[in-house]
Amino acid sequence: MQGKGVALFAVCAQPQEFVDQIETDLGLTFSCYSDITHKLRNYLDTEHYITVKVSGGEGSNDSNFYKVHPEIKKYKYGVVQPAVLCITKEKKVLFAWAIDPSAMNIGGASDRPVPTDIWQAVMQKLNNPTDETPIDSSQLRVHGARSICTII
Repeated sequence: MQGKGVALFAVCAQPQEFVDQIETDLGLTFSCYSDITHKLRNYLDTEHYITVKVSGGEGSNDSNFYKVHPEIKKYKYGVVQPAVLCITKEKKVLFAWAIDPSAMNIGGASDRPVPTDIWQAVMQKLNNPTDETPIDSSQLRVHGARSICTII
């Protein structure tokens, strides 16, 4: 991705020191950032780029599942569900996808687009700039439980 004008990064709800350790342990070639209070998620929603769901947390009206889930209940502000956003420097949305947690996708743990399919579709879109419509995520393959999706 280097040299293609792409900036790739990940955002999560863990503290930055934990995120830094994961970055090192996994040998990631992109940066990871902590956003415990979901400021990026809120900005993306306010600016109408993408609406990313939050499960659990203070004031949540989620089902009891998220309130008692052993991992989610650890997060005061809840957890942001997986999402992918690909935009140009000019802020044109090429691809936007966010999971809507339900029983059918195991509370958001499955039915995530395959990252290589996203990459190929985005590269095709960049190579055909006359097509103004964002990529339709329903046309991509999906992974099962616990695949990785990153906000770009």
